[in-house]
Amino acid sequence: MFKLPRYIPKDSTPIERAGLPAIVYSYTGNSGQPAAVAYIGKSSKHAWHYRFSNEARRQEKIDMFFNGIAQREDFKLTRKVERVSFDHSLKVGDVLYSSWGYDQTNVEFFQITATTQKTVTFREICQSRGRDGTLSDSGTCAPIKNMWTNDSKPYTRTVRPGNSVSFAEYEGGYTKYLSLLDRPSVGWSDGH
Repeated sequence: MFKLPRYIPKDSTPIERAGLPAIVYSYTGNSGQPAAVAYIGKSSKHAWHYRFSNEARRQEKIDMFFNGIAQREDFKLTRKVERVSFDHSLKVGDVLYSSWGYDQTNVEFFQITATTQKTVTFREICQSRGRDGTLSDSGTCAPIKNMWTNDSKPYTRTVRPGNSVSFAEYEGGYTKYLSLLDRPSVGWSDGH
């Protein structure tokens, strides 16, 4: 794929802030007005490109741009430190569950079979279901530990902060978000 080069105005002044992956090219436009174009990282597409009514407005926009980039970089660093320093507290035998659906609530349970410092291995387990009433298509379900479903296979995934796990059963499949089961049962409904 052909990538266009960055537009760098003639006679522009590059402005950077130490440690930030961004640059602004400040220049005077054809009409004599202050102008600037900003880029983030190695992108050839500008983040913004404006003309300003005066120098103060241009400087204000440039300062806001770099402050926003600094906040984004701080957030990314904080998240990275959290991920690297996080050690989960999940253990073999714990049950994770996923609850999902649009007009109905589907529930799946998974039992942890192995752990490492950063990952867990789990398999889907069977469940018992109870109904709320004779005419109702809803109720509660509870996991049946150590009873694997017929198509149960092991999955190993990294544990995220909060002791949660996300995974797709196959490439391009629906991502499921698993949480530690902290109660005896979970509600379900068929949505009719």
